[in-house]
Amino acid sequence: MINNLYDFYKTTCEQYSDKMLFDDKITYAEALALAEQRAAFLQGEGFKKGDVIGMLAISNAEWCLTYMAINCMGGIALPLDINLPKENFPSMLKRLKAKALFISDDFKGAVKGIRTYPVSITKSLEKKKKFKIPKLQENDPASYLYTSGTTGTPKIVTLTHKNIYSTAISAADVAKMSPADVFLCLLPLYHVYALIACF
Repeated sequence: MINNLYDFYKTTCEQYSDKMLFDDKITYAEALALAEQRAAFLQGEGFKKGDVIGMLAISNAEWCLTYMAINCMGGIALPLDINLPKENFPSMLKRLKAKALFISDDFKGAVKGIRTYPVSITKSLEKKKKFKIPKLQENDPASYLYTSGTTGTPKIVTLTHKNIYSTAISAADVAKMSPADVFLCLLPLYHVYALIACF
């Protein structure tokens, strides 16, 4: 029975293990393995369930795998809008007491005073030790998102594990999605619609 995002990822990736998930390059099984290796890396760095880990990276497979890894080890993913002025990021991270930040190469040096890791899937992986599956509940926070702030100061929205996987399952059912479908995601993945409807 699925009651958290790790269960959701594992069940889905095992069901479609040999099918392509990203760009005809990464299968579902490979995606799960990479996410677990990054989750193990985070645990090895001392991060624990409930720690907020930011993401300042372009939308691609590496973004998705990092988001999965943070969920798998029980962290709370904080995707940031890469189009904001760089001076906004430190206060956004500080407000939620983020412990670390995954970045694309474009954002090297954009934020000081926080541990940063490359989002590239060739780095920040633990290949020798398996990650320890934490006790995750459906109502545990999985992600914090900042609203766009078009009508005022950006506000923080909390998405639980259940918010994300139940909406994704329902959307796939209503849209009659199949493993043969290919999705082109036009919105950035830090946008909640793209996060749930596409990823």
